[in-house]
Amino acid sequence: MSTLRNRWFVTAIAAATFYVGWVIFLCVFEGDHRFHWDALLFSLVGILQGPFYLLPSIIGLRKRNVLAIFLLNLLTGWTGIGWIAALIWSVMKEAA
Repeated sequence: MSTLRNRWFVTAIAAATFYVGWVIFLCVFEGDHRFHWDALLFSLVGILQGPFYLLPSIIGLRKRNVLAIFLLNLLTGWTGIGWIAALIWSVMKEAA
């Protein structure tokens, strides 16, 4: 299980690094070479919404079926019903 947590950590660091680079690109190099505050604000909102969207997957990291919870969250979480289903699944106790 520790290998899986290490993979999640490395993936999160890689995604954050890519996202920060993309924000810098959007804010500085968007055609007219001026700093764009709207791109920065949009990016900050995205950074804050990301962990909330993946909350069921983060809670379910210690579950046996973490991959299934993550896929349900990722693929159907945008519907709201899928996000709630993934959240419920991630907080339920596992059968012994």
